[in-house]
Amino acid sequence: MSKKRVLGEDLRGVSHTRDERLALAETFGSVCWFFMDAAWMVDWTTVARLLVVPTVLVNLAVFVWTERRLAHFAVTAAVNAWVGMNVTWMIEDLGGSPIFGVVARVFGVAGVVLIGMALVASPWRETARIALRRFRRLRVR
Repeated sequence: MSKKRVLGEDLRGVSHTRDERLALAETFGSVCWFFMDAAWMVDWTTVARLLVVPTVLVNLAVFVWTERRLAHFAVTAAVNAWVGMNVTWMIEDLGGSPIFGVVARVFGVAGVVLIGMALVASPWRETARIALRRFRRLRVR
């Protein structure tokens, strides 16, 4: 991934690389996702439903900083399919229409297909490194 500085600065006036912005978006998306799942687990239905919006939006925003290569996009799309699967399963579980369970399964199949695309799109060692790095949702430096 390019280490070029991207336009824009944080509140302290520091500009960040594309990789740094990607890591921040992935981390924030994972934290939202974690709290959404935790709220679902303890039956805080309203909180879980409210957290759907930031979870989905932040995880979709990751595409903005994803490297423009098929393997990278396929992995990002697979993670978003995982988010979609989780959100729709939760909605069904919280009393939504049974169609949400069907949609969750479609997202699951899409995720498997996208992981397969990532494996085919680049050499095995590089793809394994990309996939493992991108599926490690929380990054601590």
